[in-house]
Amino acid sequence: MRIKTLIVGLLYGFCASLVIGFLIAIFGNGIAGGAGSDGWLWFFLTLCVPLSLSFAISGFQFHRIQFKGAKFIMLCTIIALINVLIMGTAGAIIVSGETRGYETVNIEGYLQWGPVYAILFLPLSTPMVAGLLLGFRKALNVIQH
Repeated sequence: MRIKTLIVGLLYGFCASLVIGFLIAIFGNGIAGGAGSDGWLWFFLTLCVPLSLSFAISGFQFHRIQFKGAKFIMLCTIIALINVLIMGTAGAIIVSGETRGYETVNIEGYLQWGPVYAILFLPLSTPMVAGLLLGFRKALNVIQH
């Protein structure tokens, strides 16, 4: 059963990263004065691996997660911080390097500002992770019954 929930977690994280990457691109372009979904692939590629792994681990440890109280909020905060940190540092460096060439990537800038972004975006990313975990719990309950 744990392997099944691990695989469901991988798929859930992958699908969530598709949707979240698209929404971030539309929101970001709208704030910047543009329209459309330019850049969604970049957001998807930087978020796909950490989010899929987070939900795979959450699926594997599903029976231990308490979905109430301070422990749940702390879990969501940690998952959000780790995901945004990986997305803003390693994910950004790898995706930017592969798309534009590593010689043009400001690696030092990503490593310097990635942790800052991860902390600054906690008020947005923590509730998003909480909603995703609650949705994941409902999906697993449907699959298990």
